[in-house]
This record gives sequence, structure tokens and C-alpha cells, in this order.
Amino acid sequence: MKKKKKAPVNKKTGLVLILDFILVFSILVFLPPVGYYSEIQAFWQEPKVAAAHFVIPPPSPIAKNLSNIPAPLLTAKSAVILDVSSGMILFQKNALEPLPQASTTKIMTALVALEYYLPDQILEVPDNFRDGQNLKLMKGEKWPVKSLVYALLVSSANDAAEILAANYESGRIGFIQRMNQKAKDFSLSDTHFVNPTGIDEDGQYSSAIDLARLASIAIRNPLFFQVVSTPESIIYNEDRQISRK
Repeated sequence: MKKKKKAPVNKKTGLVLILDFILVFSILVFLPPVGYYSEIQAFWQEPKVAAAHFVIPPPSPIAKNLSNIPAPLLTAKSAVILDVSSGMILFQKNALEPLPQASTTKIMTALVALEYYLPDQILEVPDNFRDGQNLKLMKGEKWPVKSLVYALLVSSANDAAEILAANYESGRIGFIQRMNQKAKDFSLSDTHFVNPTGIDEDGQYSSAIDLARLASIAIRNPLFFQVVSTPESIIYNEDRQISRK
């Protein structure tokens, strides 16, 4: 009895079945869940825009007089009105011209002192300073820094300025160097100091715009703001045995 021959295996058919299995398996594994398309998140991409062929002019640093009201007549050599919040110049007359700044120097003197000293710190008067406006603070007396700052800004006392400078870690010269460094830090390009009082000396100058910007910075200091808002004050020395009005 003859054995029946086995039907030959179609190798091509077997390969097709394997590929079909892989395809079905891939679909089952990677098939998105229900609601997939409703969960797709769109990510915004900045559109590519061709470069503009024109230049937008910057905003004017000086306000325009749209009301045609004439500017005031001033005898001052220079002046400026500065809007602090925007930095815009509302009015100016020779605002960039360097001129002797007199006792407005003491704005920077106060800022350096308030940066370096504590308000309750006690300083000794190293000498009797009698140049210009002063409170006749005597050599050897001891005064709190806060009292000296009041004397400096309310009475414009030159001796208070010199005492604050003399007690600085590197002395009066170091104090003045710090004043000039802060001027650079504040971008006051038309300002330079050679003393802490404002007495006229060669190399001591500032401009109206620099002083306006310096003042707008200074009033952000709470103690400075409090002091310059005071019309008069009585200050006391360390043990409150000596006072000055």
C-alpha cells in the first residue's frame, strides 16, 4: 500500500502569515485608546516672519508740548523736570551741563552713609569742622548716625558730612571714592565728587539731569525719604546730654 505524499509547505504563505501576525500585534499594542484624538494637545510655535525692512523709531525721551503753553522763564543756568515713574524729561534747560552742585552733594553723602553705617551706630567727632553751614558739633562728642543724617539733610550741616566721611573704613578719601563709584553705578556720567559737603572745588560737579535721577533713587530709601520730609528736628548725642535743633 503506497503512502500518501504530504502536501508541500508553501514557504511564501508562511512568511505572509508571520507578517500578518506582526501587523495585527502592532495594531493591538499601539492602538490609541478611546478618546485619543480629543486629548491631543496643540503646542504653539512661533511663526516664521520675514525681517522688516524699516526701523521703528524709539520713543522720544523728551515730552512734546502739545498744549503750546510757553516754557517758564528761568534765571537758573540749568534745570530739569523729570517724571520719576517713566524717566521722561518733561522740561529741561541745559540739563546736561556740568555745574557745581553745592549742598545737593549731600544726597550722595547720605546714600553712602546709609549703605555703610547702621542708623544707631555711634560715631565720634574727630575734629571741629567749621567750613560753611554747620551745627558746631565738637571734637570728642559721640553722635548716632541717624542724628548725623538728620543734621546732614535737614540742616545741610557740613560738619555732619565730614564726620560721616572721616569714620568710613578707609577714611575720608575712601568715602569720596565710594561716592564716585556709586555715581558710576547709577550711570551719572556728568557727576564727580572731591568732597562730601558740596563746597566748590575743582573737579566737584554734576548736571541737573544727574541730580534729578540721583534724587529719584535716593527717595526709595525709607530713612532718606523720612528725613527729607522733615521740616525741622532736634537731634541728640549718644547719652542725650547734648542736643541741636
